[in-house]
Amino acid sequence: MIKAVIFDLDGTLLNTLKDLNEALNYSVGQYGYKKIPIEKTKEFIGNGIRNLILKAINYDETKIDEIFDLFKEYYSANCNNYTMPYDGILELIKILKNDYKLGIVSNKAKYGLDILVNAHFKNEFPVVIGDMEGIPRKPSKEPLVEACRRLNVSIDEMVYIGDSDVDVLTVKNTGCHGIFVDYGFRDRDKLILAGADIIVSNPLDIVKTLKELN
Repeated sequence: MIKAVIFDLDGTLLNTLKDLNEALNYSVGQYGYKKIPIEKTKEFIGNGIRNLILKAINYDETKIDEIFDLFKEYYSANCNNYTMPYDGILELIKILKNDYKLGIVSNKAKYGLDILVNAHFKNEFPVVIGDMEGIPRKPSKEPLVEACRRLNVSIDEMVYIGDSDVDVLTVKNTGCHGIFVDYGFRDRDKLILAGADIIVSNPLDIVKTLKELN
């Protein structure tokens, strides 16, 4: 029996792409690197901001610490300029919270995660776990294990919902149920290639899929 639904944030609940792209281009641009097209930023997202920056500058580590600090400063002030929930997400949460415990597990740094969750989903998610010391990032199973502990559910009573190959691997590593969305940062073909077996194209399709899993 599914008792908890835990979501990824970027590309699953929120379309954060434009704000991430602008922060990336501002920070790498200050150090003379080329701007990155938004579609390339979309491709690079998934393993944390430091890795995003490294991909954008072809793994040149000369100024990575300075660029990383500048990104954090800029993104903290500008992370919610264009970011919005995907169509159907707010309705989905309204439906799910009547029957399931809800949480968020993201590789997003806490400074951005807290701002966006409070801005768009205030009080809707009792457990929110981001990139933090002491817990490895996805695709490690540890963030989901910790979320289950806080929600007081077992791994097999939880479904993780994400949009990327990293999320698919996280589900495999955790041994939990997974539902994947193809409206976010990875298309259906990439999700299938990563090994996703349940893929939906509309957030509200998640309600029906959860009933089928139960």
